[in-house]
Amino acid sequence: RRSQAAESWHGNLIYISMMKNLHTEKIKIANLQLDLKNFRFEEQHSQKEAIETMIADQKNKLVTLAKDIVENGLNPTDLIMVVRMPEGKNQYKVLEGNRRVTCLKLIFNQNLIPNEYAGIRNQFKKLASKEVISKELRCPLCAIFDNEDDANVWIERKHVGELEGKGTIRWNTLQKNRYEAHHGGKGTLVLQLVNYLYKMSEEDSRIRLVVNGISNTTNIERLLSDPYVREKLMLTSKKGILGSVDTTERTTSKMVKLLVALSQPDFSVNVIKSKADRKTFIDDFCSHLDDTGPTAVGKGWLLSDPSKGPATITQQSAGEGAAENTASEGSQKRRCKLVPDHVVLDIDDVRISKVFKELKGMLLNTFPNAVAVLLRVFVELSVDCFIERNHLLPEGKLTSSSTRESLAMKIEKSVNKLKDMGKINSDFAKGILDEMNDKNSSLGIDTMNSFVHNYHFSPKADNLRTGWDNMERFLTILWQNMPSKQ
Repeated sequence: RRSQAAESWHGNLIYISMMKNLHTEKIKIANLQLDLKNFRFEEQHSQKEAIETMIADQKNKLVTLAKDIVENGLNPTDLIMVVRMPEGKNQYKVLEGNRRVTCLKLIFNQNLIPNEYAGIRNQFKKLASKEVISKELRCPLCAIFDNEDDANVWIERKHVGELEGKGTIRWNTLQKNRYEAHHGGKGTLVLQLVNYLYKMSEEDSRIRLVVNGISNTTNIERLLSDPYVREKLMLTSKKGILGSVDTTERTTSKMVKLLVALSQPDFSVNVIKSKADRKTFIDDFCSHLDDTGPTAVGKGWLLSDPSKGPATITQQSAGEGAAENTASEGSQKRRCKLVPDHVVLDIDDVRISKVFKELKGMLLNTFPNAVAVLLRVFVELSVDCFIERNHLLPEGKLTSSSTRESLAMKIEKSVNKLKDMGKINSDFAKGILDEMNDKNSSLGIDTMNSFVHNYHFSPKADNLRTGWDNMERFLTILWQNMPSKQ
């Protein structure tokens, strides 16, 4: 390690020597003075105060840094940056590296540590007693600038942020996981999942788009670390290795849908914060998956080797070693979303089509308020469009919204028009209108209005499901008989 560090320092020396207003030199620790205007703290008044303030702020972090310095040396790619102090010969002010210089001073002089930090002092004494301490640490190589302005350019690159690409761009969690896995780690559950999906994206490029859109892996890790969640998703984790007891096809489909759900802009960690929250979320999520037929693979397979996972499951393999709790509940599961997947409405209006798409995509148990409000919006926009295209507006009115008619009146007008067209019979028309006028019905106009205007009224997922089921046929017939856009 020492020889590698020496080579790195030598390379650094050659590069730095070419930089304007800068040269390198080994400087004694005693000649390095901490910056009293260190931006980590308020301005200090003496070296003693600066050191004690650093200790009070960093505490055991200084011990950890000191241990790393003793073991590995100073980072040769990140030299201590200094400027010569005019008032003292061979005295230098530390512009960058104040924590490192503090550690070095404490390694060689534990008396600088106040009595109230006796524990920290003892740890530095142990470090100082090590024979492996390099002589180079007594005179670290420093980058000496002619003035502070020249140094500030590089200090800004390191500490201020990305600076639109000029500064250091830190790795996100997924990138850190890749690094750790490359250097001998097995990789987190999230990284194993992502690597699996990348392999599967070779056959379906749409999967890669979903994976590339991951910006925060914390929520995924939180879910995959929960045994109940893994059980519901038919995943396994033995010694930190992620596997599946489902087919590769369904495993891929479930994981992609899960990533899509977690990547929604309005998704909050509060939805899956506690164990109970995660149970509610994953039950809701799994209830709308369209898995049919046998669902358990006898022995299972590892996501790191999807070639051993079956694309389909035979009845025989499904019965071998299948866990009782992995059996499909089929149609008895409550759907996760308001609108069933089989419902397809041919909507040629761009705005209404987008509203319906959003309504159909939201998880009902997770976002009941948003679903309730959007349902109310979708119903009214649909009947407004039907009324306008069938020329049912009062004389002198150009739009349905300008008539100031209530939603109940608009629906009644639309129902009567469909009945006159012979698209619905009198019994169905009466049933819809009675349901709409029932104040206690989840489909009632008063109820839907309360979703928007009454902050004391909270919609319930089960009631909303029932409401849609009662309304679905009417809305389907309405859009099937919607005149073409003029």
